[in-house]
Amino acid sequence: MPAIPSPRAGRRPRLEIIPFIDIMFFLLATFMMVSLSMIDNQGIDLNLPGANSAKPQDQTDHTQTVSAAKNGELFHNKEPITLDALQERFGQLITGDPETRLVLQGDYDCPYGLVVEVFDSARTRGLNKLVIRTARPEPQ
Repeated sequence: MPAIPSPRAGRRPRLEIIPFIDIMFFLLATFMMVSLSMIDNQGIDLNLPGANSAKPQDQTDHTQTVSAAKNGELFHNKEPITLDALQERFGQLITGDPETRLVLQGDYDCPYGLVVEVFDSARTRGLNKLVIRTARPEPQ
């Protein structure tokens, strides 16, 4: 009696590529979302004013962020701080790293005098690299 050949004997195993493509797209999307969440994580969330003439600035290791909230509260890198303590911190920053850049982000409705006081205290302590963070204006 002759042997019946198996239908699987002549086939080579195939590697399906479509599930791998799905996994790669999922990983790509995940890495993109994670990398976007890592950007701009020094300040608190504010309603920033818009400016058409703003130029993008690179975030470096020498960058410190001061945020002025709508109610007049100040934050240094997400940590609540008073204006007097902030002035002392500015003195420490400039002695520790003369290349320190200060980024001030103020809420659209924060008191203007507070922003001026922060800038003035930063300049009197020796911080000369000052940047105001703004948002891109909404197209109308």
